[in-house]
Amino acid sequence: MSTAITGLDIGAKSIKAVLLSRVGGGGGHVLAAEAVNIEAHGGLEPALKKLAETTIFQNVPCCVCLSLDQVMLRQVNLPFRDDHKIRKTLPFELETVIPLPKSEMASDYLKQEEGKLLVAVTAKKTIRELVEIIGSALATDVAVVDVS
Repeated sequence: MSTAITGLDIGAKSIKAVLLSRVGGGGGHVLAAEAVNIEAHGGLEPALKKLAETTIFQNVPCCVCLSLDQVMLRQVNLPFRDDHKIRKTLPFELETVIPLPKSEMASDYLKQEEGKLLVAVTAKKTIRELVEIIGSALATDVAVVDVS
């Protein structure tokens, strides 16, 4: 079974796109790669539309990497390791260290040793706008949002 995915690394100045085809359980092949300067095209949306001119990137699910300037990283200590408890408690723990209301936060975490978590937080609005712009420009769905 062959599947393809577009990887978008959206930085402050450019978008780097890679189309990867994965065959079976191992390995993959790069089918296309392109970089587009955001400033030269007048912003993120026009730069994505320029990328869409290379039709190979259209209608392929994509994985987006946010630049670190769009993400806040914090270390949080919790006395438990249960994911359900962490997900319920984390928004309240972040309230005091993130300048966003908990209702506007999108977060994920990595467990570290002894109850420590490395937490990445961004505004839900940022994710919504990005998904909408990418969906419109590339006629595709965003399957994954990650941090570069």
